[in-house]
Amino acid sequence: MTELFPSRDVRAVFLDVGGVLFIPDPEAVRAALAGAGLTCTDRDVDRAVYADGPADLGMGSEDSADTVDWHVRAFAARLARAMGTPPRALEPAMAGIRRALTRAEWAVREERATREGLRALAKAGVPVVVVTNAEGQAEGNLRRHRLCHVGPGPGLAVRAVVDSGAPGVGVSKPDPEIFRIALSHVGAAPAEVLHLGDSVRNDVACSAAVGITGVHFDPYAVCTDRSAHPHVTSLTQLAVQVGRRRASLSPDAPGPARVAFQAAPMR
Repeated sequence: MTELFPSRDVRAVFLDVGGVLFIPDPEAVRAALAGAGLTCTDRDVDRAVYADGPADLGMGSEDSADTVDWHVRAFAARLARAMGTPPRALEPAMAGIRRALTRAEWAVREERATREGLRALAKAGVPVVVVTNAEGQAEGNLRRHRLCHVGPGPGLAVRAVVDSGAPGVGVSKPDPEIFRIALSHVGAAPAEVLHLGDSVRNDVACSAAVGITGVHFDPYAVCTDRSAHPHVTSLTQLAVQVGRRRASLSPDAPGPARVAFQAAPMR
């Protein structure tokens, strides 16, 4: 396993939400396809989220309607490929697919693996900040699904949820300013922070613009830029490497204590 951060301590981890903790709700996607006489599996939807290039689901609030449409169509093309269906067959369902991606609530991705990854990240003992493009609802959704919380609650205790749509934020990825806001919540230099996200534009490149190491969440290892930036296929893989880095330091090295994690029942 290639070390993500071989030269120094990792003092904080930032997490994206969409594409890492959540994906478009497969039920909403199936509802969109039903009108075209089609259906898909949960795995089909999951595979369609992850692009082999820049056509990922990393959308921003400042994106034009044409740019959003391009992302939606790219997702639909990947979905068709996963389904073994010609892309033109999905054309009648395109409006519904767009709603599933941009309006419907997203679902927890592979719930057991996601909770295990968050538990492993808590064990690694670094402060965590969530950095996401949303509409102000991210913190509530994470708490309701018992994944993450600010203050007491079930799941992973995080320092902050920096939601582009929340009061006082006012910027969204790919504007690097959102990562400067996230840095204000941790006592770490940018070079001591990892950010995990599924979008090359919004996560890897945007965090790198302020000196943070952007790690590409690539569950199916489809990214073609293998040497351009680090990749992991799971949240647990990232947590293990962070824990390994911290364990390799001397016992009196500065660093935060273990992060709180309160187990939540599977639903």
